[in-house]
Amino acid sequence: MFISSKKNERCKYAETILKVTAPETRIAAIQHSIEKRLQKVSLLYKPLLAHFSSAYLPNTASSYESQFPVASHKEQQTQGFIKEIKPGLLTGHLVNAQGRCVYFATELLPDKASAYWSNHIKWLQLHNKLLLHLIGECRGLTSLSADKAEILRRVEQLQERYPLYKQMHYAPKVLASLVKLASQSPQSLDKLHMKLLESKSALEGFHIENTSKSLQRHVCYVSTVPIQDYQFKSFEKKHFTNFDDYLKSNKNIVLTVGNRVYHGVSEHRGLTKSPFALLQGISSSFEYNKENVPLSMALHFFIMAARQKSADYMTVSPMMSMRSILDRTLERTGLRHLFARGDQELNEKGWSAYTITVAPGEIPFVAKLSQLKVPLWHE
Repeated sequence: MFISSKKNERCKYAETILKVTAPETRIAAIQHSIEKRLQKVSLLYKPLLAHFSSAYLPNTASSYESQFPVASHKEQQTQGFIKEIKPGLLTGHLVNAQGRCVYFATELLPDKASAYWSNHIKWLQLHNKLLLHLIGECRGLTSLSADKAEILRRVEQLQERYPLYKQMHYAPKVLASLVKLASQSPQSLDKLHMKLLESKSALEGFHIENTSKSLQRHVCYVSTVPIQDYQFKSFEKKHFTNFDDYLKSNKNIVLTVGNRVYHGVSEHRGLTKSPFALLQGISSSFEYNKENVPLSMALHFFIMAARQKSADYMTVSPMMSMRSILDRTLERTGLRHLFARGDQELNEKGWSAYTITVAPGEIPFVAKLSQLKVPLWHE
């Protein structure tokens, strides 16, 4: 039987892994191999904007683009510290291995700001819906030779069915990119589709409404620009009616998660990446004790550190993909034993009362904040 050289190499590598006697070492080796392969696959679709044809590029398109900036010397020296720069507004920043600075914030929400953020989430939901529709259109346009006229025709049909899409002038540009992606790597398009579906579910779980006087509402986010004030301090009404203006005004927001503190319990709920940040491939990770901490977990850790003085416990009930990231990060950072995962462990530790929202298919996690030495962030 003929076996290609690459396949033969993979077989030899698998045999080497299986010869490792310690099961935990064997698992680690397999995980390392999988991660390496996933990194290669991810390069096929990240960032998508790099594949856009100028033929579909609106004149203002460059104003949508946003990336983490190079860290200054001062930012490198002060990373990991959290400070309150305005009432209820805590900020911090981290520098990744590429020397890029990533900014974090948590805002206490009065009613007016809550309305702004609720509207922000609605725009993200609409944007997410558009991208899912564009992927649906892309399924029938898998050829790189799809011409501009056909691209525009399909977008116009979508805009007729969903009038709000007419405000999203970059839609033809995105569809052209998705067509190219589908031709180069259908698996990557499927992966992007799954990420958008997960983002859709996360956005539905983002809760910041005021349901009790005992409830403190916060929104926490990752930004590509330094945070010096509340995100929506002086927001004009027009930004809530025109999507293009709105997106350009808030392109700095990469990740968002709701945070509610209720009777001493801090809940993280609805973590999602901005759909446009997802298209641009904006991401980051950070090293902690020679282990990799992804951006989503850096945000979770930021909230834990920020709440250590105002809450006794934290809880989060992530969906499948985030749950695997949480599991892996807690193991690698040595924090797993400080968390109760699932109903059985919650009952064993007597922490069942410290969950707030658990939807079907989710698994609750709870930790006592005073027991945690939170990775990446200083006290």
